[in-house]
Amino acid sequence: MAEAERSFVKTVFRLEEIDKDLFRGDHMRSVSMTRVFGGQIASQALVAAQCTVSNEQTVHSLHTYFLRPGDLSVPILYRVTHLRDGRSFASRSVEAIQRGRFIAHVVLSFQTPEISSSSIVHQVPMPRAPDPDTLEAMIDPFRVRGFGVSESNDSLPSFEFRDATNFAEWAATRRVWLKAVNASFDNSIFHSALLALISDSFFISAALRTHSSFQFGMATSLDHSIYFHSTSVRADDWILFDVESSRASNNRALGTGRLYARDGTLIMTAVQEALIRPKL
Repeated sequence: MAEAERSFVKTVFRLEEIDKDLFRGDHMRSVSMTRVFGGQIASQALVAAQCTVSNEQTVHSLHTYFLRPGDLSVPILYRVTHLRDGRSFASRSVEAIQRGRFIAHVVLSFQTPEISSSSIVHQVPMPRAPDPDTLEAMIDPFRVRGFGVSESNDSLPSFEFRDATNFAEWAATRRVWLKAVNASFDNSIFHSALLALISDSFFISAALRTHSSFQFGMATSLDHSIYFHSTSVRADDWILFDVESSRASNNRALGTGRLYARDGTLIMTAVQEALIRPKL
């Protein structure tokens, strides 16, 4: 495991178990971040909940409500409640707590794999997109000051991005190839957590694409849901993130994002509602 990779995993995904079903997590941080990144909370809640189910069970859905801004100056406590333990499914509720107050509530469901040749199988086809090797690299949004990240920081994930958005098309969409750098570990939980973390991206920019005259004031995620369709995903392979905002009203924008492996397999679906307010 590379040094930067080991530092990020140790800082963000190696939660400290301080009591039964109670975990403490540190932050990805930089000099210009002002609050905890929502994707970090979702991914750490996933890691905490996974520690309380059997090794055979893997996450298939995660639903997060962001209740308050997270404070970077103190760790987050993740309190896991066992809602149900069945032969096929297990359900967990995770409360993210700082200073005695809830900052997020996450509900997750895990399934024991059911592999059968008679199961129904279908998916939405991957949209056409240029091959990532033919596209120029985007600036990593985790490592630019405008997003809130310093130049070099091992407590941050490192991703490579290629923008495949068709900007000639006037639509509330974003289409981006992405992959984690220095993520050669074989821990499938951490790969799912990395993708959960990065899936809290590009929804707001998709919603704003058709509003060039909008006087932007602030934006934040209100809730974020993820459906995991595959248990063998790797964050260090190229993945196409196809995001579309289907509706915006009352200062809220709804978006759906589909993540495809390079071979066209739909591996995750994310749905997010964001608060987007104009400048006052």
